[in-house]
Amino acid sequence: HFTNPIIPQALAFSEITWRELEPTRGTFRWDLLESDWSFHTNLGRKLGFRFMMVDPGLSSDGIDVPQWLIDEGVAMRSYTVDGTSGKAPDWDNSILLAEHDRVMVEFGKRYNNDSRVAWIDIGSYGFYGEWHMYLNENLAGNQSSKQRILDAYFNNFPNKKMVIAFDDSFATKYVVSKGHGIRNDCLGPAAENKWFLDSMAQDGINVTNVSQTGVITGEFCNSNAGALDSLTTLFNSTIKFISDYHWSWV
Repeated sequence: HFTNPIIPQALAFSEITWRELEPTRGTFRWDLLESDWSFHTNLGRKLGFRFMMVDPGLSSDGIDVPQWLIDEGVAMRSYTVDGTSGKAPDWDNSILLAEHDRVMVEFGKRYNNDSRVAWIDIGSYGFYGEWHMYLNENLAGNQSSKQRILDAYFNNFPNKKMVIAFDDSFATKYVVSKGHGIRNDCLGPAAENKWFLDSMAQDGINVTNVSQTGVITGEFCNSNAGALDSLTTLFNSTIKFISDYHWSWV
């Protein structure tokens, strides 16, 4: 729990894998996703969350989807990233996509009108739900599969703001076209800030225009050490960057 009174915190974030959420088909462990929500809401905070199918390093066997899904016929394919090995699902598998549609319906029923939830971080696809298969591009899904995954969010969360990591050009542009926002995973160092802006320019995205209807947000590079550096040594450039590009929160 974040309790430092010097740095006010209005939002908190949770994430969960499919394996954790639905160990048995149709039985949802919402309590795991919401395990600390009451702590935060009692302090007046709102929540955001992300759903994932691949979270490298989390599971001892490297698998983050439930066994029943594999038993239904979803192929798992080996990957290695960041010194960690595991297995990712075949993103184009029709069973996977149909079951993902079903799970998103349940998410929508529970959270679309939940006043505790301020935003949805569009996950599901890619490593950490961040819409990339870094160094494993041969395992990437096709565009139609990505669109179906995205549409499952749009169809079931009509009342929520959503953001997506900008690592996949098609997905980022599609989400922006629906009036939603962008998450930048690495705020702080000048080179990383430039990478974000270069990526937006390459995709023809005007961040100012996006901020009119969607949220611009993200996180500091390099976890706690990076946050400290960005708020001390890089303070002025950090504040200027989030101001210039209309970030809603960090």
